[in-house]
Amino acid sequence: MDLFVSFRIEDMEYSTPFNLYADINSPFNETTPMLSRDMKKLYFASDRPGGYGGKDIYVSERLDNTFLKWSTPEKLNPPVNSAYDEGFPYLTSDDDFFYFNSNRAGSSDIYQARLKRDKIDKELMINIHIIDGITGTKMPGSLYWGNAHEPEKTGFFASKDGLCRYKFFENKAIVFMAKNRGQQSDDVILDPQELFNLGLYNYTLELRMYPDSLKSVNISKEVKVSSDDSEESFKSTILNNIYFERTKPTVLPQSFPAIEKLAATLERKPSLYISIIGHTDNVGDENDLRVLSEQRAQAIRLLLIDKGISSDRITYFGYGGSKPIAPNDKEENKSKNRRVEIKIVAQ
Repeated sequence: MDLFVSFRIEDMEYSTPFNLYADINSPFNETTPMLSRDMKKLYFASDRPGGYGGKDIYVSERLDNTFLKWSTPEKLNPPVNSAYDEGFPYLTSDDDFFYFNSNRAGSSDIYQARLKRDKIDKELMINIHIIDGITGTKMPGSLYWGNAHEPEKTGFFASKDGLCRYKFFENKAIVFMAKNRGQQSDDVILDPQELFNLGLYNYTLELRMYPDSLKSVNISKEVKVSSDDSEESFKSTILNNIYFERTKPTVLPQSFPAIEKLAATLERKPSLYISIIGHTDNVGDENDLRVLSEQRAQAIRLLLIDKGISSDRITYFGYGGSKPIAPNDKEENKSKNRRVEIKIVAQ
């Protein structure tokens, strides 16, 4: 599948189509082209190597007036492109928002994204806490950061007390990671545009480090909880680095690495059966919080199913704010209560 251009001669008459050749086309499939409204950019889908998986959406800029010369196509970064198939880009009249198709949620759905990013006209500060994942206390560590969509982390800072700050100067997503003496955190991506959209200009990021032996299941600490039907207690582990849209069950993209690690663990251990348990703080109607926590647990379950984990291996529950692990007296403690736990029910 290649892309061609044909020029209108009259209302119902067009020229012979011209192949865009190597400027746009590859030995793989190029489909669903869309010109920007100013006719300077061409968006299309391709399954060429080097993408994020499946078909990705690419963009190329027109280099002259012939419409035959184009710049080397560049893939759009996540969260637009994903490990699944994206295509059919359609731009709005201002060339800002666009719609596209993706099967990332298990079926073919339509999504909206924004192409233009806001300028940073207000200070956006990230307070970073490097945490020992076993004890839950701050500890010294080395902070690494870099462009979220490039392989190398170029920034480095050694923190003696586990505290450091990062200020955004550009509206570009950054990946953070902490490391110290055989312990390492997950990569966490922060997109300043998402923080702007949520009205967060002073944000606290916890990087929890674990020994390599615990990294595969992303365990933070053991928490005693009780089921509704029994007084028997069981051990549960908190799934770290899970983020939802405020007051909604929508899983934010920076949660995907932790979910992928959990899916990989379940894939390696087919005898493992789990229950996903959602919790909130106590701010809001009790029944609404229970429903929200259940919907969030279900959202994690559906993402795991999308990654090939059998649905009968995963159950889910929501307890709202009824089972706090910290007092709901200040934001730091409330954030601890807003959590997703994983209970192993069989192995």
